[in-house]
Formats: sequence, structure tokens, C-alpha cells
Amino acid sequence: MGKEGFPFKLFRGGKLYSPEQEGMRDLLIAGDRIARIAAHLDVPKGLDVEIVDAEGQLIVPGFVDLHVHLIGGGGEDGPTSRVPEIALSELTHAGITTVVGVLGTDNVTRGPEALLAKVKALCQEGISAYMYTGSYHLPSVTITGSVKRDIALIEEVIGVKIAIADHRGSQVTACELRPTSGQACWMKGSRSSRWTASGTGKRMRKRANQSAREECQ
Repeated sequence: MGKEGFPFKLFRGGKLYSPEQEGMRDLLIAGDRIARIAAHLDVPKGLDVEIVDAEGQLIVPGFVDLHVHLIGGGGEDGPTSRVPEIALSELTHAGITTVVGVLGTDNVTRGPEALLAKVKALCQEGISAYMYTGSYHLPSVTITGSVKRDIALIEEVIGVKIAIADHRGSQVTACELRPTSGQACWMKGSRSSRWTASGTGKRMRKRANQSAREECQ
């Protein structure tokens, strides 16, 4: 949306990625929609249009950040190590328009309820925001009393976070991890839900799943 009185905004001469590189392009925004993209666009007659000189700038789709401590991180070294919560402007200035919030090591002075409130506030401010329930440790801290209910009943909750390869976590075994990951995946086919294992890659998660099958038999 353009400035007050300018529902149309025309970006001129920016290097466009869609996400493929498209070269130098003009881009017309109508309200909150992209109306047209072309090598050159004339200002529509009879319309108040805000012109933005984008020469030397990049025009890109909004970025998606899947792991942000929206209400602050830190805390393991005491109260003075706590990091303040993030502001909307810090996200938008980095080009982020979709964000997923997580708790960090401190799930005592910060909780999922506060994280959910922050997520709702960011949505009202104009970006897309979601969250993972849980934090570093098991049992997972939740809003409703279970990971399954959080994911099922709270629209903004799209998965659960657990640290399984970090010295600050609960040092869980693969067998201990399996029930929680099962709760996170129970709605497969009816809702997009997931679980995120902090500090691991795809190969390690695959190894953990294999270990769980062997360990829990």
C-alpha cells in the first residue's frame, strides 16, 4: 500500500527476482496486489500513483524465516543475557513477510502463550506469522496441555520445537523423542503440520528415526 492518498505504487527500474532473475523491470502495486510487471510501465491516466525510483535496488518476493525468537532469546547465563523481543520493522527491513516464531532455552520466564500473543500482533500489523509450540526441552511446554491439541486447535501453531543435538537441551534418546514427533504428525493429510528438531540436519533426523525404531522395539 502506498502513502496516504496513494493506493497505487509504481517501482521503476529495479532488478526483479520472481524468484528467478527477470532483469530490470517496472512493477505496479494496486493496494496490496501486484497489478503488472513490464520492462516499462506508463503511469495509468487518472490515477494517483506514488513513483518509487528502484534503480540500483533489488525487487524480490517477501522472504520466509522459519526460525525466529520473536519474543527474545538467550537467558541461559542469567537475566542479563536475555535478548529483547523483535520489532516488526526489524523483520520488514530484512525483507521478511512470513515468519515462524520459536522459544529458546528459556521456557521459564518466556512461554508459548506470550509467543502466540506476539504472533497474533504481527499478523494484525500486516505480515504472516506462525509459531512452533514447545522449546528446547522435553516434556514440551504447551498452551493447551499437549502438543497434539496445540497443533489441532490453535491456527497459528504449525509444529513443535525440540532440541536433540544441543548441550542445552534435555539430551533425549530417540525413543523418548518418538511420542512427541508422533503427536506433531498425527494430522497428516488433514492439516499441514510438522515438527522441527533444533540443531539437526536431514541426515541426522533420518538417523534418529532409524534409531528410534531399533531402540523402541
